[in-house]
Amino acid sequence: MCAKHATAEQRKALSLIFQKMTLAAEANDHQEWTINDHIFHQTIFFATGNQFYVPFGNILETIFKQFLDESAEGGRFCLDEHRAIYEAIMSGRADDARSASLYLLNDENQRLANVANG
Repeated sequence: MCAKHATAEQRKALSLIFQKMTLAAEANDHQEWTINDHIFHQTIFFATGNQFYVPFGNILETIFKQFLDESAEGGRFCLDEHRAIYEAIMSGRADDARSASLYLLNDENQRLANVANG
């Protein structure tokens, strides 16, 4: 939904955040990566334009942050996976953004995938 509905300002913000994520990955800075990974996903969430989701954004922020912190713990940066999501959103390719997001969530190096798969 973000790929279809994000405003120019939201896309600009996402671009700046992705640049920070890239720099953090290149510097092997896990703390900076985690901060910007959280902001990256939060920006996507709010940019969906879905009026049902937006009011829950602040309520769910703590849950999203905890998930992202735990999923990155002991893992890798997953820059290529995030790049695929970012590029699909920036070019308005909703199906590709959805596929890239699912690929990231199912990544065996992510703790969520490990928990979900048993």
